[in-house]
Amino acid sequence: MISRLLPVLLLTGCAATVNYNPPPSVTAMPNDCANQVAMINWLESQSRVPRHSLERQEDYETSRASFRHRIWHVRYVCRPV
Repeated sequence: MISRLLPVLLLTGCAATVNYNPPPSVTAMPNDCANQVAMINWLESQSRVPRHSLERQEDYETSRASFRHRIWHVRYVCRPV
């Protein structure tokens, strides 16, 4: 009985982890100044996502820093002249 249940428990434990790191497509997001407000609003909402209990603090801080950096980058590139 336990030998049949163990693989299921191992798989469900791994599936329960949550990773809030931004996907590479976010970090490679082009500077679309026409949609600057929408981009910044989305990035700010992602930066406010609370840390999941299974997420390491270092990973959480790294992902928040990448969102803040991207916000700064969009604002800098798309600033009015």
